[in-house]
Amino acid sequence: MSACRKVAVVTGGNRGIGISLVRNLCQTFDGAVYLTARNEERGKKAVQDLKAEGLSPCFHQLDIDSRDSICDFAKYLKETYGGVNVIIANGSVSYEKNSPVPLSEQSEGYIRVNNIGNANLYQALEPLLRQDGRYVIVSSGFGQLSHISEKLRPKFQTDNMSIDQLNCVLNEYVTSTKDGSYKEKGWPGLAKRRLQAGSCSSNQNPCAQSEGQPSSSARERLLSRMDCHRRYQDVSG
Repeated sequence: MSACRKVAVVTGGNRGIGISLVRNLCQTFDGAVYLTARNEERGKKAVQDLKAEGLSPCFHQLDIDSRDSICDFAKYLKETYGGVNVIIANGSVSYEKNSPVPLSEQSEGYIRVNNIGNANLYQALEPLLRQDGRYVIVSSGFGQLSHISEKLRPKFQTDNMSIDQLNCVLNEYVTSTKDGSYKEKGWPGLAKRRLQAGSCSSNQNPCAQSEGQPSSSARERLLSRMDCHRRYQDVSG
């Protein structure tokens, strides 16, 4: 076990912001830098491209839409390093503005991967964070409540909202996209807007039993430590 070595992880690291984050960490972070990706072939190709630039990233396959994949990665980090110093949760699913995929399918995909998948990842990896470790959630301006109607904003502005309650709000949106009532209920037509506003959503601990809800302590850690909107932190130290 390389218990003394620092470790940084970037999910969704094979393209765009993700690969840029990996590149920067390889240049500034004193430790192992992991590029993770759902597609193993694309992830390994990104690693090879960075190595051609003289950098030395590591690769590990990670599909945040799979609880088994998340737990396998958490187990690997624990057994190999004993902990982790930096986690940048950048992995997500996205659709083009004019995508032919029906809005109801888009909304389900966003909730399943971007919300629940990332929350499951947090619950699995947060216990591995070392002292002074950083967990950064990559989001965007779409997470601002100003992008949804005023009558819907109170649904997201309750300080004591539980994860189950938040999931219910998000499921209301999915249901409205299926029956066509989303506009009259105040939901805009771009799925990413309201789903990033609820990016703390989770329904279970991925490394616990397959049934049941996360413990109250897990809920508290999730809701208190996850940053639902854009946050920039210095993770190079």
